[in-house]
Amino acid sequence: MSPETIITNAKVLTMDEAHPRAEAVAFAGGRILAVGGRAEVEALAGPGTRVVDAGGRTLLPGFVESHLHLVLGGNELSQLQLGGVSGLDALAAAFRAYAAANPGLPLVMAQGAAYEILDHPVTRADLDRVIADRPIAMMAPDHHTVWANTAALQAAGGSPRGASRSPGRMRRSGPRTRRRSQPASRIVRRKGSPRW
Repeated sequence: MSPETIITNAKVLTMDEAHPRAEAVAFAGGRILAVGGRAEVEALAGPGTRVVDAGGRTLLPGFVESHLHLVLGGNELSQLQLGGVSGLDALAAAFRAYAAANPGLPLVMAQGAAYEILDHPVTRADLDRVIADRPIAMMAPDHHTVWANTAALQAAGGSPRGASRSPGRMRRSGPRTRRRSQPASRIVRRKGSPRW
């Protein structure tokens, strides 16, 4: 198979400990055919091969990811991970152990909470049974739902009755201000997020 494209005159970082650097890469059909020195890879070119001179620039393997925000995604790795956790007892054990190991967190935030983590839709009262005296919240893997206990809602400026009539929003109102709504997950997360 003749390469469709060759990228040459590059500083190729291979991520292969045995051969960490190369000068050229040939590929076809979505697959890498060769990685190596410029002369050896360029020799693979056929009449229809597109040759791209990288001009000495760095070439890295593809970072294929659908929708990760690197800073937020990295921060989430330091939070409680709930993938595979199921049932109130397991949920409580995970939260309590993580909270005990992280006493200074203003919000104990968990990631990866499946929508079916309990045998019924999760409520504020469920999370109050997990930990009542400290703000806790958990986010679904799709990042479209955050569940929070009463302490987290109050810390975020809401109240137990703070949920609005429209899904996904928490209504807040204050003295002499008109009511406004804001996505509830942003309110809860912002209150517990580190400031960069």
